[in-house]
Amino acid sequence: MTGHGHTNTGVVFGLVPAAYCYAELGWQYAALSFALCVLFSTAPDWLEIQVTKEVEVNRAEKKTIEPRVSTLIPHRTVTHIVSVWTLIGVIGVHSINPFNFPYSEHIPTVGYDTIAACLIGISAGGLIHLIWDIPNKKPVPVFTLFDRVGLGLWKSGKYENAIVTITLLPSIAAAAYIIAPDIIIKYYNLIMKGL
Repeated sequence: MTGHGHTNTGVVFGLVPAAYCYAELGWQYAALSFALCVLFSTAPDWLEIQVTKEVEVNRAEKKTIEPRVSTLIPHRTVTHIVSVWTLIGVIGVHSINPFNFPYSEHIPTVGYDTIAACLIGISAGGLIHLIWDIPNKKPVPVFTLFDRVGLGLWKSGKYENAIVTITLLPSIAAAAYIIAPDIIIKYYNLIMKGL
């Protein structure tokens, strides 16, 4: 995807972390989480740190100096590891609502709701970026740099409008369920009785 495509999916998917933070902490935290989700939906790419180098080019005996853009960190390596972005979100959620399962006491927490909301938004933005990078040809690391997943379904930058629409529907449903689960379950049961 292009930067615009990742940002658009970040805007749409930002409903989910915003809804969670709204339900647990309030609207200020929801706004913060939403903004960070949008900002960090492009983070796996800009964290690679673009640099411009002057390169001497010899074209038909005319030497010119042209700028070349590259990155300090190779594309889809360290900044694209799915487990790292997931762990950031787990720490944020665990800080607000501590998990109750074996070994959950080993999950670190942050002492402030503001930082937890930030971690949730940052994680959601990074994860939605990676979710839509996986269908591309170039693989994305999952747990380490050595295990990669790339479905090869389409070239990067294709079908961005469809991807945003596909992201919108489950995001609205998840956000609605997080904010008002009783109402969603009630209407779901009514619909199922009618079928």
